Amino acid sequence: MDNSSSRVTNSTATLSGQALAVVAMTAAYSIIFVVALLGNALVIYVVASRSYMKSTFNFLIVNMAIADLLVSVLIMPIQVKFLYAGQKWINGGFGVVSCKWVNFSGTLSIAASIIALVAISLDRYFAIIHPFKHLPVIRNTKIITSLIWSFSALFMFPYLLIFDVAKANDGQGWDCRMVWDIISTSPTKQFEFARSFFMFTLIGLYAVPLVLIASLYIRIGKKLSSRKIPGHSTAKSIQKAQTSKRKVLRMLTIVVMVFALCWLPAHLMHLVIYYNTPLFWRLLATAPYVENVAFFLCHANSAINPCLYVTLNEKYKREFFNLLSFCFPGLKKRGKRMTMTTMAISEIHHDNS
Repeated sequence: MDNSSSRVTNSTATLSGQALAVVAMTAAYSIIFVVALLGNALVIYVVASRSYMKSTFNFLIVNMAIADLLVSVLIMPIQVKFLYAGQKWINGGFGVVSCKWVNFSGTLSIAASIIALVAISLDRYFAIIHPFKHLPVIRNTKIITSLIWSFSALFMFPYLLIFDVAKANDGQGWDCRMVWDIISTSPTKQFEFARSFFMFTLIGLYAVPLVLIASLYIRIGKKLSSRKIPGHSTAKSIQKAQTSKRKVLRMLTIVVMVFALCWLPAHLMHLVIYYNTPLFWRLLATAPYVENVAFFLCHANSAINPCLYVTLNEKYKREFFNLLSFCFPGLKKRGKRMTMTTMAISEIHHDNS
């Protein structure tokens, strides 16, 4: 009788803990959803509506903001749905199309973020190391935008093939999940392909881009720290331009570091899944929500990015306060002070940020 009561008590406590975890995750996703939606929409609006913000660098930032906006609209609601209903989906033509499209679009935006970061690092590299070099591809926003999204679509095209609506494992209803039958009917070959595809994604959309970006920023940092200011008549203006470039480099370095840290747990988790599956199941048994937390950190990156732009970039910060001043008139004076201090930098070197 005592043992039975103990089991019931433990079971109740477990269910309460799970319910609390679901509520906490839902609240956390609600917060980052609002921040990502409003923050990235603000970034896009600022660049689109301010003529002095229309530089190659800022258009590349807009590409990242669009990608982060897609994450907030497509991935975050699906992840919250997963907390309550798992992979449950609707059957039929609309169900199949929506299953494929939502998962493809979500991963497409993630790929676009890292490729845009690479493009930004190349733009800064040539702007600072080779300022007079003619680069029609890097400097043409239409071409570079097309390349970012085309390469992203190419990387993530397999998701259109693999994701499908299939009968749930319990036989009740339908799930939207990866169906590997298109690759092979052998479970072993399916697993090998899944592992190869993950490693390809890890290397192509995480490891190699981060190494490339780090190499470029190290070279830029050395150039800026060693560059001498010639003469005296223009020393002050050159110094201001150098300071502006350093601030932009600092912001981008932090953005890249945050990206790397936010995505690291998910990549480590996938490494464990595909190279030590028993350990993964033991980990889930000990900490059931470790997988959800890892994915949450990935998605939170889309909310953190616009906060970093506003915090670390004077132009975005000024425009942010200018927009807020419409709702809170008390901020107008502060916005004016910021305008006076930052417009000078904008006029000295228009393309630095």
